[in-house]
Amino acid sequence: MNLVSLILQAALVLSLVFAGGCSVPVGPASSASTQSSPDLLVNETRIGSVSDSSTHLSARITPPSGDLIGLSLGGRPIVKREYRGSPTTTEAVLLFAGIHGNEPTTVFAAARLLELLDREPNLVPPHVRLVILPLANPDGYEARTRQNSAGVDLNRNFPASNFQVSKRRNEYWPGPGPLTEPESRAIHDLVESLKPARILSLHSIKPGRHGVNYDGPAKALAHLIASKNSYNVLETMGYPTPGSFGSWAGIDRQIPTITLEFPSRTPGAKAWEDNREAVLAFIRGR
Repeated sequence: MNLVSLILQAALVLSLVFAGGCSVPVGPASSASTQSSPDLLVNETRIGSVSDSSTHLSARITPPSGDLIGLSLGGRPIVKREYRGSPTTTEAVLLFAGIHGNEPTTVFAAARLLELLDREPNLVPPHVRLVILPLANPDGYEARTRQNSAGVDLNRNFPASNFQVSKRRNEYWPGPGPLTEPESRAIHDLVESLKPARILSLHSIKPGRHGVNYDGPAKALAHLIASKNSYNVLETMGYPTPGSFGSWAGIDRQIPTITLEFPSRTPGAKAWEDNREAVLAFIRGR
């Protein structure tokens, strides 16, 4: 089973659990053993019962394809996949998902995108070099937590000018300083080397607060995306985000940066269906 299938199946289970679904089977059974077992077997790794909403699901993903850009604090691979519209691309574009481990819908959507582009690589325009990180926080994804395994909110751990040291170890704890975590360093270093023309980060949030948030010179891009998914354009999320990726990449670095917030209780398949054209418009840039 390849990387896309493994991510997709695990993300589907998690997105159904977070959306309130519990007893929905995931994917076709490939053998009698998977049909008779109450557990879901993915790549010969038991990842838990689909019918138990408290199940601990494994995200130990061994990438058979893609480039390793780092390891999580727990030693799990962080990989990127790359699609070039032609041998002579002129514009790098970055998309990543799963920086918060309790937002599995984003990982599902990223896996669906990989699946689509594997089938139809011509969807990437000739001038675009597209880089995708389908799972930025594998430890948090396995534990179903917002933070990484050190309890750090990776989306508060970037070297933004508004970074704030905090002694409060809550779910938004930024860590002892910027870039203390291997996961945020991997994303940071990728941005520095790739120099993307625009960035899309997939997130999910309480329904009613979802939308297309932007940082830096990305207002027109946000409206383009919103024209495809009918989400509201959000100039701000309505609360401070010190040390966030958007603060660093969008505001400080002036890279057009979009945070696409799915409604959190929407199943992964529905979120992807609603946002497929929006994501493709982001990739095209028009």
